[in-house]
Amino acid sequence: AAFVELKKDSAELDRIIETMKDRHFTILLLEDETLYREAVKSMIRKNEILRNIITIYDAHTVDEALALVSHENITHAIVDIDLGDTKDGFDFLSLLSQKLKTKNQKPKCMVHSNRHLDEFRQKAFALGAQAFVPKPLALEHLVDFLNESVGLPLQEKTQEPRIENRSPKILVIDDDPMILKVTADIAGRSFKGATVLEAKSPEEGMDMFHKQQFDYIFCDIN
Repeated sequence: AAFVELKKDSAELDRIIETMKDRHFTILLLEDETLYREAVKSMIRKNEILRNIITIYDAHTVDEALALVSHENITHAIVDIDLGDTKDGFDFLSLLSQKLKTKNQKPKCMVHSNRHLDEFRQKAFALGAQAFVPKPLALEHLVDFLNESVGLPLQEKTQEPRIENRSPKILVIDDDPMILKVTADIAGRSFKGATVLEAKSPEEGMDMFHKQQFDYIFCDIN
């Protein structure tokens, strides 16, 4: 299971997004799953400010993505690793500089994947990525990336945990009913007073994720 901790509440995110309203971003989303691409675009469209300041292009192969980067002024790229093709997200990062006339054209890159392992993070950063976050892409991760991609990789930043006087909300995603129940039960007993919600598919999990704010997410990789 992949473990995700989100730091900001919705009010804090709204305040940050408000400061971005005079900027503009052109984002490339390199992702082979059509439903997931639509879910990310839907998350952006649901926010009045973000939908006005973000232009998003999507591609499902490395060749498509490189063609877009060559012809469009892409400022940021969100890159999946596994693309169901002979080339993967790491190939995109490797080939990116070769396809651009100047280094100034190179977009800031965030790798996001179900393969949330240290070896993949290290490889992504070595190939020039500014951030590495797990799926599903959270609004907080997107906002942090757009605001902080010129700084340290997101996963290398340190931050004191925020203590809040409320019970945590947890989302568990797994297509195996038995594992889903066991994981939800363990999560509920591990976090005192926690509210635990269960999703039986990635699509159900993404729908719940976009409608509610979760403190922790446990999701199956396969």
